Amino acid sequence: CTWDVEAARQYGKLLGEEMLAVQKQVLFAPMINLVRTPLNGRNFENLGEDPMLAGSIAVAYIQGVQANRVAACACLIVANDYEENRHYTSSNLDERTLREVHLLPYEMAARDGRVWTMMSSNSLLNGVHCAHNGHLLQEIMKDEVGYDGVMLTDWRAAYDPIPAALAGTDMTTGFCAYVFGDGRLLQAVKEGQVPESLIDEKAR
Repeated sequence: CTWDVEAARQYGKLLGEEMLAVQKQVLFAPMINLVRTPLNGRNFENLGEDPMLAGSIAVAYIQGVQANRVAACACLIVANDYEENRHYTSSNLDERTLREVHLLPYEMAARDGRVWTMMSSNSLLNGVHCAHNGHLLQEIMKDEVGYDGVMLTDWRAAYDPIPAALAGTDMTTGFCAYVFGDGRLLQAVKEGQVPESLIDEKAR
């Protein structure tokens, strides 16, 4: 609550040390969705309602965690501002609102914090699940912003191996681990629906 960037860095460093103590390598934090409604049950995880503030605090937090060679994870990209039916509801944003408000903290996390992992949200952006949203993950974050870390899914954020793979999702987790598992992604590659070169990039 002091908006103290250095305090955020020290907090991140402490969390990184605690992760090492329990032999873990990836911390699923910070959560940098903006606080847009008091009804969001996960507001306590977020870093405020202002994009620049959330981004600045996130960058320092990430740098503190990763100073210990523990990966931070910028969660949950993007506009996952509520919990009710979050697997099925869509945040419908014009491009300017997306970029100037909701996406700015993630751009800062990637460019300034050099965050090693990001996690796509369960919700939809403009009618497309974020893990399947190529405009968001591939075109903006990877191609334009230059994010080169691992793009993870939240626990029920992806549903189909082909759109998820083509959109820039690198790894599926939790309840949607089956999306790239159970032979489904391999089958899509064998059938020519997902290029093998794309799998090489995800593995790299």
